[in-house]
Amino acid sequence: MTPTVVEPPPALLTLAQVKAHVRPDTDEADDTLRDLIAVAQAHCDGPGGWLGASLGPQILELRAPGFPALDGVPLPCGPVNGIVAVSFTAPDGRAATLPPSACLLDGDVLLPAPGQTWPATAARPDAVRLRYRAGYPPAADGGAAHAVPPPILQAMLIMIALLYENRLGDVALAGNRAVAALLAPFRRWGNG
Repeated sequence: MTPTVVEPPPALLTLAQVKAHVRPDTDEADDTLRDLIAVAQAHCDGPGGWLGASLGPQILELRAPGFPALDGVPLPCGPVNGIVAVSFTAPDGRAATLPPSACLLDGDVLLPAPGQTWPATAARPDAVRLRYRAGYPPAADGGAAHAVPPPILQAMLIMIALLYENRLGDVALAGNRAVAALLAPFRRWGNG
């Protein structure tokens, strides 16, 4: 099951960072560079990204046909930072929610809290709706920086430079050895 993005993350790179890396000749390239920041981030981040992980802070929603009996609910595209809401359709068709105290987050897995069990749900493909916060948190110092690992940001800068320099031709981002080497350690296989 692949989650959907309810609240997208902010841009991970600033225009100033990208301009320092790409060094365009004029400020007329600003709009193009902003677009390339979004392209590079989309290539890596969230449910549609190559990493299978959430980079910037965002809210995702996972829909499932029911609660698993024993193993808990794996939440794709972590790191997961918190649960926003757990709602479900009861067997009689009414909408219901679970209080946060009924759930326990263990890494990227949602479990019933000790002494609790998952409720029964209606037989439908979206009976359970889980909203959660995912992504690397902002830096502890509260500055403009964030906790996204520097190799990921460097890979994004390389992608942006490649796309900018070759904006009229083919660019094989996946075939770039530097990008692949920088991103590979952070890929979450089988994660949505």
